[in-house]
Amino acid sequence: QSVDAAMIKAQALLDQRQPEAALALLGPFERAHTGQPAFDYLIGLCYLDTNQPTRAVFALERVLAIEPDHPQAKAELARAHIMLGEIHAAAELVEKVANDDRVPAEARRTLWALYADLGKPDARSPLAEMSYANRLRLFARLNVAGGYDTNVSAATSLTSLQLPSLEALGSAVIPDSARARSAATALISGTANGVYALDRNWALVSGVGFDRHANQNASAYDLISLDGHAGIVATDGPRTVSFRLAAQDAQLGERRIRQALGGTGDIQIPLPDRWSINPYVQIFQLNYARESERNTRRSLIGAASVKGYSLFDRDGTWFGGLYAGVEQARQGFSFYGQQFQGLRLGTEYRFAPSWTLGAQTDIEQRRYGAQEPLFARKRFDHEVDAKIGLVYDLGNHWSSSVDVITTRAQSNIGIYDYSRVSALLGISRVFQ
Repeated sequence: QSVDAAMIKAQALLDQRQPEAALALLGPFERAHTGQPAFDYLIGLCYLDTNQPTRAVFALERVLAIEPDHPQAKAELARAHIMLGEIHAAAELVEKVANDDRVPAEARRTLWALYADLGKPDARSPLAEMSYANRLRLFARLNVAGGYDTNVSAATSLTSLQLPSLEALGSAVIPDSARARSAATALISGTANGVYALDRNWALVSGVGFDRHANQNASAYDLISLDGHAGIVATDGPRTVSFRLAAQDAQLGERRIRQALGGTGDIQIPLPDRWSINPYVQIFQLNYARESERNTRRSLIGAASVKGYSLFDRDGTWFGGLYAGVEQARQGFSFYGQQFQGLRLGTEYRFAPSWTLGAQTDIEQRRYGAQEPLFARKRFDHEVDAKIGLVYDLGNHWSSSVDVITTRAQSNIGIYDYSRVSALLGISRVFQ
């Protein structure tokens, strides 16, 4: 069929609240007709109504690049920015369409109500009488997965080890309980987050999360972690500044192993050409249950970056970052302390309307503060983690995923040297 016929049918499907079907109809024409305002506007609506605001932004910006006075594109672009939480960009567009009679009054009321969730509108606005009744926004995500892990214990595969302090006794045998252990694994994790707008520029944020890993016939390595955060977010023009207090509690098997308490601060700075940077700092106190000599204070500074791109007329995102920091140990136990630095690189690429491919690599080096008593040397680690995943959008906020994750930790002390591969099949639901 022709693109014109497809667009007519897609508009009818949108009117019938079937955006997934409309997007599937337009998808085959996207590569050839990107840059045509009528097509970009319609597929932008499809992306919005299938909860893909980033792709909607790209499509609607193409419309306005050619037709800068397109009122409906401005209104829908504002809705996309609101869905992304981009307050400043949304504010400019909302105020532009507030008095534009070419946009239906009901649409303007709906848009202003959505915008009001991000902060109280200016009382001088012509739509101020449509002010918001709901300042609170809640989001949640639940994920269930299962698969196989070649090393649930994150332990060495060595069977013996030479200890300089006991050299006269020969090699020490490493018991099975301290060696690499493979197992079928299942996990369930979830997060819940809330944003409460104090006004147009300030908001309170909070959230909680949990992560539960269970391993078949290896329950000693089952992991349970709980975490929470609370803080404040401020917007200054296009920039966003946030400060949060955070806590985490982790349990391995039946043993409580570590608690963390601290805070984070970051600035998000949008730049031209679909690029943004995010400098941040973190300070945490790490306390180990029944092993207080291992307690450290972790301080970190870093910067992350996100860049949008297009490939074969499909949109994707590059992300990356650098960080460095120190864990300061208690006096007399400096071999537990370390200096570390790391690099993260990755991408997400939506190569079809419902399919997203993701890849990520993390590299970290750690130098410890003093010789380990048993090994008579300072420990040095080099770790590389890699992940590749495929996500399929099932619609109605459901998605399924397949992930393969590898870890290679190299150390000059053999007991800390290990490899690990896991494969997981999961399903997720977003609530908002």
